[in-house]
Amino acid sequence: MGWIFLIAAVFLLLAILFLWWQDNSLTVWRKTLSFSALPAAFSGERIVHLSDLHNKSFGIDQWRLIDAVSACKPSRIVITGDLIDKRRTTTATFSPALNLIKALCAIAPVYYCPGNHEAESGLYPSLLPLLLKRGVTVLNDSSATIEKGGAQIAICGIMDVRVSPDRFGDGQGTEIHAHIMQSVVEMAHTPFCILLSHRPHLIKMYAQSGASLVFCGHAHGGQVRLPLIGGLFAPDQGVFPRYTAGVYPAGSATVVISRGLGNSRFPLRVFNRPQIVCVTLKTDGR
Repeated sequence: MGWIFLIAAVFLLLAILFLWWQDNSLTVWRKTLSFSALPAAFSGERIVHLSDLHNKSFGIDQWRLIDAVSACKPSRIVITGDLIDKRRTTTATFSPALNLIKALCAIAPVYYCPGNHEAESGLYPSLLPLLLKRGVTVLNDSSATIEKGGAQIAICGIMDVRVSPDRFGDGQGTEIHAHIMQSVVEMAHTPFCILLSHRPHLIKMYAQSGASLVFCGHAHGGQVRLPLIGGLFAPDQGVFPRYTAGVYPAGSATVVISRGLGNSRFPLRVFNRPQIVCVTLKTDGR
């Protein structure tokens, strides 16, 4: 009988260690994408994409996450929302997110659009000036133009549909949200536009937005991932969601979805370790 309890105890310990590793061991997913509209001056541009931190810490002052991002040698860093968590974050506990932001801004220019947790927590008005103070380019239905070698591209960012009932609709967005998205991309006036938006299930909107490349998060990779099946559940998509991680075509756009870094209501990741996305841009034929 004693052996049974010993084996059970060992199994339980191994299960705990496995789940901790799944939640805290960072992965880096690298992908090269080619675009005919990308100016030659930007060929080789490397973008690190982070999403859904949910105020999680990866080591003291985020050193593990910072080291992993730095090793990617990014030209730019984009963040697609949910830096904080509506259930656990207060104005007194911004430190994990802000420690990360401070270090990232020392590595490369940082561009950010808010997610639903910023919108729903009520903390965004307090967080916004702190991000701006640290040098983040915050894109609230706006764009930033980047110049290199006499050429230009733009990075646009869209507020989450949760910012107002007019945008949210039934959770799938509305024509108002789609119109704002298209307007922001059009006003950038560049042949190649990168769009930052939190929710991947709005992929039909991204296909019509005019953007060339879209970065999203929100789905947390489906939280639990199974071989040949993928993610099991994602907000706004339900069971066996279609858009959870990786690259998806959307009209003339390419959509890149991050599995994210942290957790919210469901506290565990299984076969779905925290992810840093590193995308290298290439011009077709180069």
